[in-house]
Amino acid sequence: MQEHPQANKATHVIALYWRAVRIVWDANPALTAVTLLLVLLSAVTAPVQVWISKLMIDRIGALLGQRGDNGWQVLLLPLALYIGVWAVSQVSQSVLSSVRELLNTRAINHTQYRIIEKAAALDAAFFDSPAFYDQMSIARRDVWRLQNIIYQGSEVVINLISICSLLILLGGISAVLPAVLVLATLPKIITEGHFTRKVSELIMRRAPEERMIDYVSSLLTERETVKEVRLFQLQEHLLGRHRSACQRHFRSLAAIFLSKERANSLLTLLSLISTAGIWVYAGLQALAGSISLGDIALIFQAVERSRWSLDRSVLLGGYLIENTVYLSALFGYLDLAPDDVAGTLSKAPDLGQAQEPDMNGPIEFRGVSFRYPGADRDALKDISFTIRPGEKVALVGENGAGKTTLVKLLTRLYTPLQARSP
Repeated sequence: MQEHPQANKATHVIALYWRAVRIVWDANPALTAVTLLLVLLSAVTAPVQVWISKLMIDRIGALLGQRGDNGWQVLLLPLALYIGVWAVSQVSQSVLSSVRELLNTRAINHTQYRIIEKAAALDAAFFDSPAFYDQMSIARRDVWRLQNIIYQGSEVVINLISICSLLILLGGISAVLPAVLVLATLPKIITEGHFTRKVSELIMRRAPEERMIDYVSSLLTERETVKEVRLFQLQEHLLGRHRSACQRHFRSLAAIFLSKERANSLLTLLSLISTAGIWVYAGLQALAGSISLGDIALIFQAVERSRWSLDRSVLLGGYLIENTVYLSALFGYLDLAPDDVAGTLSKAPDLGQAQEPDMNGPIEFRGVSFRYPGADRDALKDISFTIRPGEKVALVGENGAGKTTLVKLLTRLYTPLQARSP
């Protein structure tokens, strides 16, 4: 049975974020646990406040027609509960902000260490691959996104728990109310995710062009190169390449945002119409005597908070999709095997048992060949020579003849594709 591609994509995203959570947990388990507890606490306070408000208004309504001096005592308990929940909400949000900031610092430092640790473990041949440099530069340059993932991820969890709780409260009055809210917001969620992912993929695809822009900038601004640029009058050429690359990126980005805002205008109008319909429904039900004043207050508060949380979740969800592209690049980099053939040098065949080197003996190549990945011919083929102790040898040849490759083979930064055993 063939799996649905959307299900595979969802599974992939969940796996990425689970690994991100593991990285954050490994950075500091205690801070991560405290953050999760504070997130749950912050998530439930808003729905509890809405529910207590309904109880207070219903009790006030019940007391309006009664006489007596002790009616206000009935309000003491819900009022105390409301103030208590509000205080807990304020304290938990303040503590969460501080704890989250500390966790961000530890997580980024931990991830940066993982990145350079991986670089230190990889074969030196990786560093001759432009594709590898693009992958590593994205992992290093955008490591700040891990901080966004912690902040935005916790905010999404808070919003989702609050939304579910508020929808349950609305569903207790009428099952139509939560259904209308969700259906009106669902298209906006899908649209936001679609356009955010397009922007993220555009930014990631631009990594080679960004390296070119940085290189052009360095040629025009650094002391070591500015004289040669002026000597050969390359200023206008380099400025033109820089300007053209930036303009291409701006046009691509503007086209995406223009399409996004056209779609969002229609979807925002749909959301406003659905909200107005809920308010009209609540008013009619109140006039008919089907719901209480507390129910009306609950509907208005829950709908407004739900709309805000849904809109906020849509925005944060878009950012999380954008961060998903980065997580793919980060974990793709961290998963590279030290001798991985993909994007780097071909793995050398077994050349036999290595002999203990004679540090005072000659340096000898016997039938050594080497080819760079993706190349259609060998950089060096069947090279044999001997350099005796004390002998001085000069390597002479045209650009691309293989001089640097030969030196790297001599120093064993590269492994020969093939060689004859002694």
